[in-house]
Amino acid sequence: MTAETRESLLELGMNIVAPTVVLLFLSGEEYLGPELGLGIGLSFPILHAVRSLWMSGSVSPISVIAVVSVLLTGGIGLLELEARWFVLKEGLVSVAFAFLTVASLWSPWPAVEIMWWMVFDEEKVRAALDERGEAAAYQDDLTRATWRFGAVMLLAALATWALAWFLVTADAGSVAFNEQLGRYTFASFAVITFPSMGAMYFVLNTLMDATEDRTGLAMQDLQRGQASASSSS
Repeated sequence: MTAETRESLLELGMNIVAPTVVLLFLSGEEYLGPELGLGIGLSFPILHAVRSLWMSGSVSPISVIAVVSVLLTGGIGLLELEARWFVLKEGLVSVAFAFLTVASLWSPWPAVEIMWWMVFDEEKVRAALDERGEAAAYQDDLTRATWRFGAVMLLAALATWALAWFLVTADAGSVAFNEQLGRYTFASFAVITFPSMGAMYFVLNTLMDATEDRTGLAMQDLQRGQASASSSS
């Protein structure tokens, strides 16, 4: 099993499986109770975010929003607010993801570019683009990819709001709220996260095709560290 596979399985377990199990099956009065069950269930995503911060030494704005969302859910549960506050929170946080992605175009840290240059050698790509006179057109490709990412996230936000409105109807602080939150956590992965990942893969694949066309090079030759790996062999 590769390190990437282990990390993906850990992320799935900490963000989906563990919270779902605790919220659905261990929040009854005979086990943890609604308050402790909610706290423990929501602690897994926070612990995973802290671990990721410790391992990478940095934190992204999206990770911050995710942690804030979990903390807000915990606050709603502890204050025993009506279900509509959770539904509102889920919709607003999801819209914030979409807004930050698009707004990053006017910042020094465009979201798609930061992600892109973590994988591919920016210096090598830029040099090939300049040689072929494709630099301006490629920047348009990056901008389009960012807008498409934002559109995917906005659609996901609408789906998130609808799913939360449909599944979470019990007031916070109750066993029913925890159980519904567990079902919502699991269902959101299948109904929203998985399709969104497929749409984002399509956007990235389109950008990969544009990169190959405009640079005249294969993507594997543009990956970070490719030159050094080739020379060492």
